[in-house]
Amino acid sequence: MTVERWTDERLDRLATTVAENSEQIARNGEQIRELRELFSEMRSSQAMLQQEQSEASRQFMHMIGIISQQQSEIAGLRTETNRMLDILINQRQGEDDEGG
Repeated sequence: MTVERWTDERLDRLATTVAENSEQIARNGEQIRELRELFSEMRSSQAMLQQEQSEASRQFMHMIGIISQQQSEIAGLRTETNRMLDILINQRQGEDDEGG
């Protein structure tokens, strides 16, 4: 095993490498903080979207209930209208039979 001597040139290169590494570590730390903030915002946005989706789903089901009720009412009105038409047609036919 050979022992290398620490020359000024070698120490300068080592100092430069250490300084570059320190700067990169600082940049990495900043990027990690930014990523954490983005992740936090993303989770918050996801939670809001889930709440909005839940609310939209609730409103949709409510509207489906209203539509179903209206369809039932329309069917009832149609039945009643047909019954009244039958009565009127029968009355008119009875009047035509009597008068004719």
